Formats: sequence, structure tokens, C-alpha cells
Amino acid sequence: MISIINGISEESHLLNTRRCALRQLVHGFLADRSAATAIEYALIAGGISIAIIVAVNSLGTTVNNLFTSVSSSLK
Repeated sequence: MISIINGISEESHLLNTRRCALRQLVHGFLADRSAATAIEYALIAGGISIAIIVAVNSLGTTVNNLFTSVSSSLK
């Protein structure tokens, strides 16, 4: 049974309450800037990790060539 309070049905009142809650949730999500900061830090960390991988890969090739040269000299 649907009750009517102040000329508004209970079902309509519940629907309006949910819309208001959803609107507040969306507004809060759009106003929150902490996610943008986290993404910026993730991009910075990604860039640093790529630089480290390139440097270690280059260093590894140089060290490998050095050990190959030493090994050839010892034979």
C-alpha cells in the first residue's frame, strides 16, 4: 500500500531521495582532486622506471662486452 505524505507518494519521495543521493555522489566524485594527483604520481613513477630500465639495460650491455673482452683475453 502506498501512503501519501504532504501530497507526495512514498514511492515518489524515495525516488527523489535516491536522485538527490546520486547527485551528491556524482558531485563529490567530480569535485575530488585526489585521484588526479594519484594519476600524476603514477605517471611520474612510470617515467622514472622507464629511465631506470633503459639505463640498466645499457649498463648491462657495456658490462657484458667488458666480461666478453676479459674472457677472450684470458683464453
